[in-house]
Amino acid sequence: MAPTDKKASTSLGRWYFRCCSERRRGTCIRTDGNSGCASMPYLVMGRIDKAWRSAIFAAVMFALEKGADAFIHTVIRKNVRPQETEAGYWDRHWDRQREDFRQHGVPLETRDAWWKNLYDEMADHYEHALDGVAGKRICELGAGSGFASLLLAKRGATITLVDFSPNSHAYAKELASYYSVPRERVAFQLQDMLSAAVPTDRADVVWNCGVIEHYAWPDAVRMVRTMAAHAKPGGTVMVTLPNLLSPELIYRMCAEGKGTEIFFSHRMLRRLMEEAGLQNVRVAPINYWVPSFLPHAWANRMRRSSFGRRLAGLCWLFNGIGTVPNDSSAHP
Repeated sequence: MAPTDKKASTSLGRWYFRCCSERRRGTCIRTDGNSGCASMPYLVMGRIDKAWRSAIFAAVMFALEKGADAFIHTVIRKNVRPQETEAGYWDRHWDRQREDFRQHGVPLETRDAWWKNLYDEMADHYEHALDGVAGKRICELGAGSGFASLLLAKRGATITLVDFSPNSHAYAKELASYYSVPRERVAFQLQDMLSAAVPTDRADVVWNCGVIEHYAWPDAVRMVRTMAAHAKPGGTVMVTLPNLLSPELIYRMCAEGKGTEIFFSHRMLRRLMEEAGLQNVRVAPINYWVPSFLPHAWANRMRRSSFGRRLAGLCWLFNGIGTVPNDSSAHP
């Protein structure tokens, strides 16, 4: 490089970094002496700067997700606890939830601000992802308490809750009564989702939350295929799972011991749903990462901030949504 070229390059670099610093302070000087930089070179360099930082952030997040994917396969997936797929295990879990409800008079889903915010975000996300839920028939296979579906019923959906645990079935009925969900908008079925009879009038949307991660990969694929069989051709299947990259979940996993759940990455959920035969699969974060120990007001402020939105990849939950092929069979 010639000396003049080097000097020109150095001057350009100094000008660029000066523009970047002045842009951050909001005091960039135009060539005509007026404040506020609106020159085309500055705007171009500013966009390049923003794109470069976004590219670095995306690359770092992809590397973390790829590492999480390998971690899941080599460590966690070999340590599944069989009892988590049994009705008795969940009967005991939902019995504790019912006892908590009786003691406090208010369900945990509403009493705890963090859980309330999470469920509200879930309902908002589903309503947006489904282009509205009013008038749609939604079936939750492996419903548990069915609380998120009950929120959708309050927004106009007709829901069916299917679960193999009698206590979850009873708790869901208690929640429906407590939140005054119209009886004509909710139905309950006590049966195993894998053996549940496929109805003649299949649902517009079949979904579940926090179910698939309790099963090994082949069983998880079979469960998603079963969900697709319960949806009408051209209908929608949604799967919501905990995100391995969530710092909150990493802490819980370390505290409770590996094997409590099989955490997925974004890429793994997409691969799982495509292997089950779904089309147009897309995966998106449901909420932004907000530590559960933050006060309610601080948590909402963090959610609205640009910094919080940049941490979407560290969210507590993410949701996969796919379309059932029009030529799909009624059996998985």
